[in-house]
Amino acid sequence: ADELIFLNKSEAEFYLHECGLLSSEVQYRVFPLVTPLRSRAQLRGFKRENEYFTLCWWGKAAQIHGFDIMLEAVNLLKKRGPNFHLYLMEIDQKRALVLEERLQIHNLQDVASVRFDLSFSDGLEEFLAQHCDIALGSFGDTDFAKTVLINKALDAMSMGIPMVTRNTKAITEFELNNGILTICEPDPTIICDKVVSLMESEFDVDEYQQVAIDTHQRLFSPERFFRELDLLFH
Repeated sequence: ADELIFLNKSEAEFYLHECGLLSSEVQYRVFPLVTPLRSRAQLRGFKRENEYFTLCWWGKAAQIHGFDIMLEAVNLLKKRGPNFHLYLMEIDQKRALVLEERLQIHNLQDVASVRFDLSFSDGLEEFLAQHCDIALGSFGDTDFAKTVLINKALDAMSMGIPMVTRNTKAITEFELNNGILTICEPDPTIICDKVVSLMESEFDVDEYQQVAIDTHQRLFSPERFFRELDLLFH
């Protein structure tokens, strides 16, 4: 190939290093990940329309997400006392069963549940828009987890849902750690503190959602993709 394509510079350097190459030795171009503009979330917990907050995680359960760290944080949140419920959405039924086992191990069945019937092609967007107040991201501690930009972060941005997640090189590259994503170390106590801080904050829903959605459209929209594609061929 004359030129390689990567989703961001951070991931380019990671994958090239894995192949024993230096970025200075390879011609590559960045085409940022593209996700559609989705329905704006209601965020009823922040508007005090509900007496509880709904936390959501969705995607493919994998090591990158640091599930046990996240569930330890949720256990601490349960002990702190705010009224909440956590939904874990995993479309693969076998992986969903593993998540249910993890909930039992962490004694979270009363405040958390697993669904495997929702995907973005079948009801997930509508569920998140109606119910999700805070999204939970990735808390893994591998080199890969410390590098990438997870898809669900862009989904959350496009819906105006605040997300608590670990920082990564790609998040910093796109400056999403400056008021768009709520960044914390992958430590249960720190994650819990961040979630509680969000719940108790005077959160300006309209202002946050406009900034998050505008940032998504500027960096990760189909229009941005086609501009980059046009530059490739002209």
